[in-house]
Amino acid sequence: MKNILKLPLLSIIISLFIIGLKPTKLANDIPSESLTPYIEEFAKNNKDIVSMEEINKYLTISYGDLNNSNSILENRTIGLCSMPFFGSKGSVTIDSNFWLHASTERKNGLILHEMAHCACTITHVVEIYELEDSWFIKFLHRLGIKTARDRQYLLSDGCPKSIMFPYLPEAYCISNHWDTYVKEISDKCRPWALTTDNIFGIPKHK
Repeated sequence: MKNILKLPLLSIIISLFIIGLKPTKLANDIPSESLTPYIEEFAKNNKDIVSMEEINKYLTISYGDLNNSNSILENRTIGLCSMPFFGSKGSVTIDSNFWLHASTERKNGLILHEMAHCACTITHVVEIYELEDSWFIKFLHRLGIKTARDRQYLLSDGCPKSIMFPYLPEAYCISNHWDTYVKEISDKCRPWALTTDNIFGIPKHK
């Protein structure tokens, strides 16, 4: 898939759809417990809003092959949230291939993004279809000219202003702006305030 915004700083696309590479290792080869420290970090950063007890009650968090050939979705997803709905338990699924090769920063970013969806009912700040550029905008980007859209969603260093932008940033973006991303989710988090059944996915950029 092409990089819609032509941004060299962004390497992983986040959206409602799923596209990716076939994992080289099966999901059941990775212990689910390896996700626990990242989930606990999320709960710690939001301790006044959501607890591990609530997370365990409402969500099942595990690895999976989100890019298998039998999927009805486009095979580029690295994370998927299916929200709790009318008392049913929701789920967060992390693509095993992504997890095996991702940096700690990107793992933290992915978990923060997915838990923001599933635990805090926070949606994307913009969707991918809204970021489709016209030929003129693409021409300006090739010339290195920033558009109003860039300034609206990106910081001066090219990193997303929000962890809920539909592209997961590079590791150094997450590292440099981690406190801002964490505060954003804490400020917006409204746990379990669900009215509809939603599915959110994080596709891998290629």
